[in-house]
Amino acid sequence: EYEASSRPLPADKMMKLDLQELWGAIDPVIMASTEIDPETETETSVSIDYQVDWLVDRVESWVNLGEIPESDKKVAVIYYNHGGGKDNIGASYLDVIPSLTSLLDAMAAGGYAINESQTLNETALLNLMLTQGINIGTWAPGELEKLVATGKVVLVPENTYEGWFSELPEEKQQEVIDQWGPAPGEIMVWANESGKYLVIPRIEVGENVLLAPQPSRGWLDDSEALYHDSELPPHHQYIAFYLWLQHSEEEGGFGSTALVHFGRHGTQEWLPGKEFGLSRYDWSSLMIGDMPVIYPYVMDGLGEGNEAKRRGGAVIVNHLVPPIISAGSYGDYANLSEAIQNYEKAEADASLKAAHRSEVLNLTRSLSLDEEFNMTEAENNETYFNTTFLGGLEELLDEYKGQSMPYGLHILGTSPKGEQLVGMVNSMLGTDFADSVHEFNETEGAQLYLLDLVLNKGANSTDAQMQVLGTGNETVSTFLTSAEEYAANLALGEEEIQQVLNALDGRFISGNQGGDPVRNPETLPSGRNFYAFDQRIVPTEASWALGQEMADQMLNSYVAEHGTYPKKVAYILWAGETTRHEGVMEAEILYLLGVKPVWKSGRVVDVEAIPMETLGRPRVDVVIQISGLYRDMYPDKVRLLDKAVKLAYAQEDSPNYVRENADALKASLMSEGSLNDSEALDLALLRIFGSSDGAYGTGLPNAVSASDTWENNDALADLYISKMCNAYGENLWGENLRGLFEKNLEGVEATVHSRSTNLYGTLDNDDFFQYLGGLNLAVSSVSGGKYPDSFITNMLTGGDEKIETLKEFLTRETYSRYFNPKWIDGMQGNGYAGAREMADFIENLWGWEATNPDLISDEMWNKVYQTYMADQELNAWIKQNNPYAYQSMTARMLETARKGNWDASDEALKSLAEEYAESVVEDGVTCCHHTCGNPLLNNYVSGIVSVPGFTETIEEATQESLEQEEPEKHSSSKGHQTSVAEKLNQTSKANTEEQASNQTVQNSDAGYGTNSPEPAPGVRQSADPDYVEGYEMQKEGPVEEESGGMSFSGSDIVGILFVIAAVGGIYLGMRKKKL
Repeated sequence: EYEASSRPLPADKMMKLDLQELWGAIDPVIMASTEIDPETETETSVSIDYQVDWLVDRVESWVNLGEIPESDKKVAVIYYNHGGGKDNIGASYLDVIPSLTSLLDAMAAGGYAINESQTLNETALLNLMLTQGINIGTWAPGELEKLVATGKVVLVPENTYEGWFSELPEEKQQEVIDQWGPAPGEIMVWANESGKYLVIPRIEVGENVLLAPQPSRGWLDDSEALYHDSELPPHHQYIAFYLWLQHSEEEGGFGSTALVHFGRHGTQEWLPGKEFGLSRYDWSSLMIGDMPVIYPYVMDGLGEGNEAKRRGGAVIVNHLVPPIISAGSYGDYANLSEAIQNYEKAEADASLKAAHRSEVLNLTRSLSLDEEFNMTEAENNETYFNTTFLGGLEELLDEYKGQSMPYGLHILGTSPKGEQLVGMVNSMLGTDFADSVHEFNETEGAQLYLLDLVLNKGANSTDAQMQVLGTGNETVSTFLTSAEEYAANLALGEEEIQQVLNALDGRFISGNQGGDPVRNPETLPSGRNFYAFDQRIVPTEASWALGQEMADQMLNSYVAEHGTYPKKVAYILWAGETTRHEGVMEAEILYLLGVKPVWKSGRVVDVEAIPMETLGRPRVDVVIQISGLYRDMYPDKVRLLDKAVKLAYAQEDSPNYVRENADALKASLMSEGSLNDSEALDLALLRIFGSSDGAYGTGLPNAVSASDTWENNDALADLYISKMCNAYGENLWGENLRGLFEKNLEGVEATVHSRSTNLYGTLDNDDFFQYLGGLNLAVSSVSGGKYPDSFITNMLTGGDEKIETLKEFLTRETYSRYFNPKWIDGMQGNGYAGAREMADFIENLWGWEATNPDLISDEMWNKVYQTYMADQELNAWIKQNNPYAYQSMTARMLETARKGNWDASDEALKSLAEEYAESVVEDGVTCCHHTCGNPLLNNYVSGIVSVPGFTETIEEATQESLEQEEPEKHSSSKGHQTSVAEKLNQTSKANTEEQASNQTVQNSDAGYGTNSPEPAPGVRQSADPDYVEGYEMQKEGPVEEESGGMSFSGSDIVGILFVIAAVGGIYLGMRKKKL
């Protein structure tokens, strides 16, 4: 029953998990249960023997890290090339290439068997990654041939893999076969007359150390999986990679002593299975076996990092975020500020004043700021112009200028210096510091000069204040003391690599808070095994107060626009956000319902209704979308919110939109004929939905990227609904109720998400558009095409929290980052990785375009084109540093036009098509899915321009002719519903099959045939243990990212044992090589 169970742990047992992690504990393994003895009818503890064995094996592996000499340790450093393609090697806000070379330098100095006979600098490493260290999609068999022809990959023979595969539990084997077919499958499979081989790309940097890309998950390689599979098992090549790492050289494997998953984030920790307390037979566990996992991870990735700890078996070594600095002013924004100042100065000259006034109005329009103001009144009413308009405009420009932005990417083992250090510390001190300085010196940037004197020039606080302020001030002195403390903690980032080496020695990595260091400086220093907090405090009393204020702001904004309260609002809850804001979003939801938390000793123990006379408005209904990670980390909050909905319904006051909507939904359910009154009401009160239990994500990022597989976004709406329609509550967990979910989405008038990190935004990752964009699209699909109002709870700056529309928030982000020369300059300092970030921005902009097309205007796409393509200097830099990202960017913009989402000029289309085609010919194919994996795009390009060699290069990579009919598109099954009663009796698989019967999709090319050439000379097969290659390490500068708890046999789990990071301590008395 334990193996079959995936219910969350009860709150008291979750607390045991949380507390152990505060102490630096790792590897939570469930090893016993409480059973009822049938003879005595008393409780007894019963061990789960295979779990105990696994725990012992993992402890032994950690202990061995402290015993084995460095020269004998076999270490696999795994980086990410998600989805394949040469444009996309990297990690979240980490510059992977120089970080890896620094790590390898340190390993070589520390005695690891790294070959220093050849040069391996940043340029050489990148070239090796692009030629022998990338994943290849099924759409590019020609590229796989080239990869094999390097002679540097590992070829795992089909029969060797089949032997390994047969050692997996039979039910796991069947899952893989059902999804991917019999071994060896089709992904990364190469064949010749001697047989089939699974290809494992890798770069050997010494006898015992290798670098390798983590295999793709396969979503883009199989359109059936892309649209229909919610819990995708790993494919054969994914399994082969990790089993190759586990098996010894004698068995045809590598025999890894330890793994390093390099940066946020991989996919092993997200494989299907239990939420935590994993069995050794869950997929995540099967992949790592007994191998210790060390995981450098960005410190502001606490939510997902916890998943790496609890499901991925990892020790986290967190690293710094890049410097977070103010965006400043640039271009016409700076010109507008200057025009305002000139207008205000031109008191005596009426004609000059009128000219400056016209300039202000014109610039306001050209920057699209006119939507914020009454422009007619500003033009015709001088009083309005001089007061309301100019005051509001100056406030808006100051706000834009003060927006935070990351400057470049972090390099492991470094800390900010000079101007970046000043900017980062200034952000950490907040606006109060600047205000304190400006009381004595109003010069713009005076606080930065003051910090520079103290942090970089060695001045003491008193002398620096006298020089800048002309006097000393106690408040400023306190700020400067904090500044020196922050700078000292940031400097400890230089120990990050040593901390990775300490973990590879099996040493203890101490715990510390995780999160955004700008909002919470206590998260410093980095190099720690971060932890969250006691979930029982959510929402805190402070968060409750702020949540009420935010909910009121949202309601007031909606009423101002529509003249009435919304009857139903949908919220998105993420674990990472909740760990930062400690429950502000949960507080907003409770307050809309007219319910408040009940605290005891600082912990939320219950909820109670707010009387209508106190509330002073209707009880507003809610729909709550939770991420899979939120489900895992905050199951107690899921139950609390479920209880709150029922409590709000029980109130007989009026107006009560919770009651109105639930009663209407109950009547609709009963009209379907198979439910009684009680059953219908239970279903009608369900408001919390998410991905299926054990699954993660909405499925939208890959489907949005594979834009040739759908004709309109009805298919995307259908996908979102099918993935996120699983209901959660006190009495059920992960029940697939699509029809009920659609009924809940009907009538949603507003959606709300949150942002409480100064690092991540809405356009630097795909999470925001897949959840909020997907939710808005889903609401539209069941509401006749009408999109809801969409809001962001903006908590970036403590003390200045506010509700903004999604459009306002996204516009500010594009100002502060992607069109900002300062942001671009920062990314240019990271070469290949910086260009990758620019390409990611365009890809995520497309994500918003695909899900919320009215949000992204033609003007926005034109500005992207002008900034990144028409600017010859920047254009040349991208092509030089990452031509494959350049191909990705031009291809995505062309695809946006091809699908009718951007009305680009003929000149822009011709230029983009020429640039894309010429890059393909000159630099070779990127071969991500939306370039050579999209024949419709390449046919489109061929219809615009004729570039010699383009067609031949694409056809060589894909082994398909571009001259083909347009494939049949994935079509939507919107409108098809079955009754809720039917849904309750269907399995997820049956539901998937039903959706499949209403959809047709374009199938990807599969397999690589049997007529492939002989292996190139020197190709290494896995059975050749004597093959060694190596490279000399050389430094180089940057080249220019419960009520139900888990139960079995009717009993609760009683045993959770952790491997403490100082694992040697478990084996008291064992001899240790190191102290």
